[in-house]
Amino acid sequence: MRALPRLVALGWLLLLVVLAMLTGSRSARAEAPGARATPVHVLAIDSDDAEDQADALTGALRSRIRAAPAWSLQETQHSLGMLTAALRCPAKPDAACLQRIGDQLHTDRFIWGVLTKAPGQQVSAEVHLWARGKPDATAKETYSDNLKDQNDEVLRKIAARILDRVSGGPATGTITVHVGDAEGALWINGQRRQSLEHGTASVEVAPGTYTVEVRSSGFAPAQQAGVVVTPGQETHVALQLQAVHTTESPVTSGEGSHTDVRRIVAWTLVGAGAVAGVIAAVEGVRFLSLRSDLDNDRNKVPSNIPDVCAVNGATNPAAGTACNDFNGAKSARTTGVLVGSAGLVALAAGAALLLTDHGKEGDVQAQGTLGLRVLPYAAPREGGGVNVALTF
Repeated sequence: MRALPRLVALGWLLLLVVLAMLTGSRSARAEAPGARATPVHVLAIDSDDAEDQADALTGALRSRIRAAPAWSLQETQHSLGMLTAALRCPAKPDAACLQRIGDQLHTDRFIWGVLTKAPGQQVSAEVHLWARGKPDATAKETYSDNLKDQNDEVLRKIAARILDRVSGGPATGTITVHVGDAEGALWINGQRRQSLEHGTASVEVAPGTYTVEVRSSGFAPAQQAGVVVTPGQETHVALQLQAVHTTESPVTSGEGSHTDVRRIVAWTLVGAGAVAGVIAAVEGVRFLSLRSDLDNDRNKVPSNIPDVCAVNGATNPAAGTACNDFNGAKSARTTGVLVGSAGLVALAAGAALLLTDHGKEGDVQAQGTLGLRVLPYAAPREGGGVNVALTF
């Protein structure tokens, strides 16, 4: 690739044009620079004898820039070797070639580099930051050749050191918060940034002054303002979470669980009483309706028949109908009385439990302001039901 014939170079140029067309839309979707973010391309690191390590370093550099608030990564699939071949540059591009690469990428800065094998099972990386109108910035690193995973923590730290050197220093600092063993979330300047793991969270931010807050269930929010972050430094913040207590602790007194069970039973009784009241009202309406029908049908039976149910209904249909009305009315009355009585008992018991529940201070029951009224009603023609009124 270092001494390509002219025909192959022309082929590379055509390939470069095609790739530029294919990746144009992807570049348009690259991360937009923020108010302080500097856009930069990262070309794939070139290598003749350590391609896996070069790919891993490229990925680690790009990941580092994505995570840094001061940088905005511009996506590209171009490699240094592809561009130097297509633009007929020397193996190590000179200033004029770097200028043409910047024009080809339509950018004012890009990172490029080469990686070669070194003695002792190591590799040597030479990484440059080209910026239009500024001197070339270079960083060199030699490390073990077994670092072939871009997510390897050691390789990520190497990439961070390289970027710090070529950019003139660290572009970010770190806030690390400690709150014991509590779980929760870390908020920076009113924005949720990260969950706590075993009471600790670390966030990389641009240099500046921040307000740090931790929010955790069962605790009052803990906050510290004026946290100063300097480039390349880790700022530790220790916060104390204060538990939110009630007057009586359910853990020590057991009153909370007792109150919850009491209320469940109370509301179950109230609900059962209300349902029973509705059934009783319906049966009452049915009783009144059948009683009215019985009076009408009884007038159709001869007066010499005192007991309509003692007569064969087949021989005297009017007596049979009156007998059915009588039996139905009797059944409705019995059911209404029994179910209604049980409902009233359930309602009374449930209301008593609610009105005497003083499990937690501040509850409406403890304050004695809870009122419950249950008013069953029935009407022959309009139907029936139960009016339940709960006042606070």
